[in-house]
Amino acid sequence: MNEKLEDFLSKIGFYRIYYFFDRVKNRIKWRLQIITTGHAEYEYWNPDIAIAKFALPLVKSLKGGCSYPADMTVNKWEKILDKMILGLEFASGDEYWSDLEKIKEAQEGLKLFGKHFLNLWD
Repeated sequence: MNEKLEDFLSKIGFYRIYYFFDRVKNRIKWRLQIITTGHAEYEYWNPDIAIAKFALPLVKSLKGGCSYPADMTVNKWEKILDKMILGLEFASGDEYWSDLEKIKEAQEGLKLFGKHFLNLWD
């Protein structure tokens, strides 16, 4: 490519335009995948984040519900749900946490999510 053409393309922001339309193309493709298969290919890249983002609102909706495991009290179940919510918020990747203590609490919440997975009903 000659120099004048490269200067012209950079002045009009050709590469920004190209990447804009590439992002639009991917978003359309992913929406069609969600409609046809129920999930998009980008969910395979980080399935842990996709699962956490899916489960987080469900677990939040269980707080204040009328059911809890038979071997616990309502208060104990609410505390466990709070820990699960913290863990799922951490795993959903919406923010970066640098506090080591908070990360350990989040890991505990994820372990509780696995342990009480079959108790997640209302």
